[in-house]
Amino acid sequence: MQTFRLSIALLAVSVAGFAQTTQAVKDPELTRYFDRVSRAMLDAQSIAASGDSTQFRGALKAVNEAWEPVYSRYRAWATSDTNWQTDFDAIQTFLINATNAITPGDNLPNASAQLDAAAAKLSDLRERNGVPDLIGTAEDMGASIKSLQDTVKSLQGKRYTNSDYELLKADFDDALTSWKKLTQAVIDTNVLGLSSGQLDSLQRVITLQNVAFETLDNVLKNPDTLTLLNNLQDIQDRLASLMSELTPSMIAAGMTETDATESATPTDAKSNSRRLFPRRHRLLAR
Repeated sequence: MQTFRLSIALLAVSVAGFAQTTQAVKDPELTRYFDRVSRAMLDAQSIAASGDSTQFRGALKAVNEAWEPVYSRYRAWATSDTNWQTDFDAIQTFLINATNAITPGDNLPNASAQLDAAAAKLSDLRERNGVPDLIGTAEDMGASIKSLQDTVKSLQGKRYTNSDYELLKADFDDALTSWKKLTQAVIDTNVLGLSSGQLDSLQRVITLQNVAFETLDNVLKNPDTLTLLNNLQDIQDRLASLMSELTPSMIAAGMTETDATESATPTDAKSNSRRLFPRRHRLLAR
């Protein structure tokens, strides 16, 4: 059986590495404001997909209510990002267009397209400035692990091909990237304003998860599907446990009103979270 190896440079992960970000934007309040907008947008997008214009109006109103304080407080914020104000104005325009399309025109497809454009612009803005999204990255990681699990289950008893490996590697890369963003948001940026004791407690969980990723690397080098599935389940369970521990703080910060554990592993996480936080293009289509 052919053995495939992942790049050592890719997998040389550590807690210090997880704390890195592309820009020095470390404002917990800004992150929480962005999170509220992102969650409201995702809810509105889901309703738009159902075709319910009446509910969409209410959901879009919630998006505008979440966005208004962000726009007024942070549009003129001092930042090295030369496109910051341009993107803020673009999001504002997209949301105005969406509102005008649905009220009184009742043009749901047009309103939905404008909302999608606003969500994509916000996603680009966040990614470019390293402003993390806690729940979104947890969903992203959960979806990646779930996809890994599905792929591995389909390969049980079979010989790995190059195409199989590319699929596994792409999902592993995505899960690892999401994990870096998640730990950076919780520990380095401290978007929840946790105490030093809480941070120390979470650091122990994060250390265990780092070890789990290293173990997963070793299993991928030797395609033992049963062991791989067990390791993936351990990572998924630890992610759910971490989000459960963070839920009270997220609710207090106004970032979510529901159990974040569910957000980490929903059945439709891959389709929903991609709309706000799209992954890079797959090398191979599933």
